[in-house]
Amino acid sequence: MGVKILLFLWVPLTLWANRNIYPENIKVRIYSAYHFRIFEMRIIDGTYQITDGQHKPIRNIGKDDRCRIEIKNNSLSLNINDRDYDDFKQLHFKAIDNNSAFRVIHAINAPSRNYDDNLFISIFRNGIRLINTVDIDKYVAGVVQAEGGIMNNNEFFKMQAVASRTYVLRNFQRHMRYGFNVCDTEHCQVFHGTASKSDIVQMTEKTKTFVIIDSSLNFITAPFHANCGGHTVNSEDVWSVPASYMKGVLDTFCFGGRHAFWEFKISREKFLNYLSENFNFPVNDSLLVEKALSFNQDDGRKIFFVDLTDIHLKKIRSDLNLKSTFFSIFAYDDMLIFRGRGFGHGVGICQEGAMQMINHGFTYDEVIKYYFRDVYVVSYKDLMKLLP
Repeated sequence: MGVKILLFLWVPLTLWANRNIYPENIKVRIYSAYHFRIFEMRIIDGTYQITDGQHKPIRNIGKDDRCRIEIKNNSLSLNINDRDYDDFKQLHFKAIDNNSAFRVIHAINAPSRNYDDNLFISIFRNGIRLINTVDIDKYVAGVVQAEGGIMNNNEFFKMQAVASRTYVLRNFQRHMRYGFNVCDTEHCQVFHGTASKSDIVQMTEKTKTFVIIDSSLNFITAPFHANCGGHTVNSEDVWSVPASYMKGVLDTFCFGGRHAFWEFKISREKFLNYLSENFNFPVNDSLLVEKALSFNQDDGRKIFFVDLTDIHLKKIRSDLNLKSTFFSIFAYDDMLIFRGRGFGHGVGICQEGAMQMINHGFTYDEVIKYYFRDVYVVSYKDLMKLLP
């Protein structure tokens, strides 16, 4: 778990400190995949002070108070327990008490969810935008539950918590130009609010402040996916950005996972039309067509389709809604069957492989070091003690 102090002596500490910021709170845009102009919320614990965009107090509310916020005449209208407060450009719900929480309900086509701490409300693109400013470890626990809660294993939860914490810290500035740090979708990390599983909360607390750093003492980008299909991939093969610690590794642990294998069927005509229309593929070239319809990845994971550098497999995966880029094609008369392996982008931690490694006796930090090369799992507080 520890890192020898000698490791740090050759790296300028001021450089390390400038790169690695560890905030207490994270600003998360919630319901970022939804568009609505009206919603309701209920205070489920604690007391909140409501202020407008100029930080002028409107009133305090407490447990069981209900609020309705909607857009009227390009402004926010606030209704609290059937009393109207109108014409706001922004609204802040600031928690006064520790462990304050609220529930978002009745947002059109959106699920109801519980959230901790503070809420900022504004108008964005003719809809309501919600930003949850939340304690970083409450956020991490929520991510662990949303991204890996079904694993139901404490050592796995530790691993996921450290990876998720590191990921958000590395990507802390990702959406800052829009007024928040991260969104709540797969674009960043899936976050559905307060973690309800006590073991996830406990394991997040048990690994509190622990992060993954590379040999230059920087937070790593710590991506994860459901199943790699037997081999993870280099980061540059997916995102065109190389990283010394994100290199593909053999992973036979995930073969028993529920996302290890899949099939997709499409007609020969439809697939060739897709290639022609999207990539100007020469469908009249019988040799290239034969090669395309017998595409095979048994000898390793590939980046491009039939060696044509303008057809990236991640584009095919996205367009056809495939589970991964790790597939081979088999022709049966007029039908094509894509026989695939894995689920997700394939970079970093394979969650189903990690779960099996833990079942075989590996510790959570050993799992992390298996999927990432030359990294260290350390406490941020311990690192801070080395700074002048």
